[in-house]
Amino acid sequence: MRGWPVSAELSTPVYVDDHLAHHERLAGGPGAITPLPLLRPPTRVTRELLESLYGQAGVVRPAGDELHPAITHAPTRRFLAEVGLPADGLHQPVRPGGARRFAEPLTASWPGSVDELRACAGLPADLGALFLLDGLDTWHLFLDGRTGVVYEAHEALETARVAHHDVESYAYFVYVVHRERRLWCEGRGAHREAAYWCAEDLTLELHTYEPAAMTGEDALWPPTLQDYTLLT
Repeated sequence: MRGWPVSAELSTPVYVDDHLAHHERLAGGPGAITPLPLLRPPTRVTRELLESLYGQAGVVRPAGDELHPAITHAPTRRFLAEVGLPADGLHQPVRPGGARRFAEPLTASWPGSVDELRACAGLPADLGALFLLDGLDTWHLFLDGRTGVVYEAHEALETARVAHHDVESYAYFVYVVHRERRLWCEGRGAHREAAYWCAEDLTLELHTYEPAAMTGEDALWPPTLQDYTLLT
């Protein structure tokens, strides 16, 4: 793993969060290694990258009536149709599942919640172009089909904030979490502390990829990674 220092007082994800700005990587021999720059790495999410982890059947690409015309943002339509997304969400299958999640906007799939969605501060006014992208325990991720921006909102639907500036960033987050889980935490030979090691790696890697998604007291992803040990 990346060799983060261990704190007896703090769990690994909390330690990393507290010390991210001036961390030291100690792996690879004596002395400190230069911290990774907080810049988005050149990794791009491709069809091949996703299929290498999920297989062809584990990646969905909406086509025809599965891709609603309200998704007008050209790069987003192209990414969904050509690259695709993991068939299931981060924790559990999304309903509606697979490619059908982009067939109906929230006004059709959540008709009983339209008033709450309209009152949710931070969401776009045009709910007819908003789609349920994923559900993370008590949080929702919504895709704005006009701009490609992904919003996060607690299930209470009181406030929302931008989680990702494009759907590719969301896909990368889900891919990395699942990749680390499969690599270190699954199988009979997995170490009992592996989930904690994964959590610290993920905190660093995802912060370098998309700093905005990992900052702020109300950000969704940091507590999700702190709960990572419950998901293995």
